[in-house]
Amino acid sequence: MLSTLTDSPRQIALGDRVTFDTDEGYQAGTVNDLRRDVGNGELHAWVELDHQWPGMFCAVPIRAIQTVAAQGPSKAPQKLFALQRRVDVMGALAAAAPEIPVFASSLAKAKMDLLNFNATDKVAA
Repeated sequence: MLSTLTDSPRQIALGDRVTFDTDEGYQAGTVNDLRRDVGNGELHAWVELDHQWPGMFCAVPIRAIQTVAAQGPSKAPQKLFALQRRVDVMGALAAAAPEIPVFASSLAKAKMDLLNFNATDKVAA
């Protein structure tokens, strides 16, 4: 779980439903991952968008998220789904562009995260 600001009660975790404002209007989706921007280090939530093709993600800066709704007391199924989706996406990227080593290393990390997943653990970002 991650606080968006030091004095903010909002917290974001994998599997949470979020809404955010974009230049295309308000959008909603499910948090699939939390990553830092390579350029400036700003934290982004990788959100799988509702009403889009499956697997369509948007990198949303944490400060841009309007609302957060937890999916319920147990986020283990959402976490497991997110991990499996990550393995699938990274596998497809690694197969499509084998000359780019970051895809292979990301695939290896995603597979390791999936293997180490324990559904009884508390799910936190």
